[in-house]
Amino acid sequence: MKILVVEDNPIDQEIIKVNLPDHEILIAESGENALELIELSPDLVLLDIELPGIDGYETCKRMRKNAGMEITPIVFLTHMTGLGDRIKAYDAGGDDHLSKPCDHLLLRSKVDVYDKIRKQMQSSADEAKCAISALLNLQSQSSKVHCISRFVQAARYCRDVDRLLGLFLSTAREIGVQCILETRLDGVSNWVSTKGPVSVLEKEILECANSVEKIHQFGQHRAIFHWPQVSMLVLHVEDSLDILALFMDSLDAALKAIRTEAQLLERVNQLEKYNSLVSDQVTDLFEQMRGELTEMIVSLGLVAALEPDEQDRFNDMLERYDNNIRDKLRTLSYNNSEIRILVSDLRSAPEDIEKLLREQHQFSGNNKNTELF
Repeated sequence: MKILVVEDNPIDQEIIKVNLPDHEILIAESGENALELIELSPDLVLLDIELPGIDGYETCKRMRKNAGMEITPIVFLTHMTGLGDRIKAYDAGGDDHLSKPCDHLLLRSKVDVYDKIRKQMQSSADEAKCAISALLNLQSQSSKVHCISRFVQAARYCRDVDRLLGLFLSTAREIGVQCILETRLDGVSNWVSTKGPVSVLEKEILECANSVEKIHQFGQHRAIFHWPQVSMLVLHVEDSLDILALFMDSLDAALKAIRTEAQLLERVNQLEKYNSLVSDQVTDLFEQMRGELTEMIVSLGLVAALEPDEQDRFNDMLERYDNNIRDKLRTLSYNNSEIRILVSDLRSAPEDIEKLLREQHQFSGNNKNTELF
């Protein structure tokens, strides 16, 4: 413990030094000298009242006005031990007093008590400092988690890669993370950074991320995060890696969603073009087959053999067949097997039409084994 002894008597100075060998002793022989030495931040002041120049009372009052000395223990050394003297010392800002000449055991005992109090106060201050630091860190982490949560919500509705990356970098700056990203979409790498242009070395480091585990910390404060769609090089790691991993999870998921949606849209466009082409071809084929079917029926003389109501029935069936084909075209599946089934249906006469034609073929006296189609 650092003790400032304000005493003009060399003998008393030496007595105090001898009895307090385990402490650092600073000697001031006057009040003015003592006011200069308080800049050294003593832990305890032993202050004589009767001093040359300003006395101990005034010295104590002035000490208390200095920053850092408000709670430093000040023990008066005095021959005056009356109640009035002790009250005056207390009123000047003193905490205790020792009668001169000092009792060696009492001196050591009082100093030990103040040393113990100092250590307890220091321990409490350290604990309070740690608690405040932990609280501030918790508040900081909570704020950062809140920022990342906002990013996660916004990323769900983002459908543009550049906009998504801009949002990510903006959030990274907000939470104090300096980083470089490498995105890998459709075999093409792209680099962006919170700090500006990306160096060749930084690109090479990110390209090496394919050979490391998901999170790889290197150097003193740097780390690489490697996800399927994106890798991140953090230039200075101050936060929990779990928080940054959550950040990367949301970015990778959003990139995957954008990529999947783009692929689906491209596939839908391709299928729509294919479906339009098939629909046109099927329509042409149906019109051609209907014309050929009508010509064949006329050439066989089947139409003339039909009664008026049978002709209406025949026309209704053709119309129903026509509508059925068009319904199939409207609900056409993009599956190739279904398309083949539809084509097969077009190439096979419906059973009800085939039955009617066979009945009329028999009625006209033709050979029933004649192949109609």
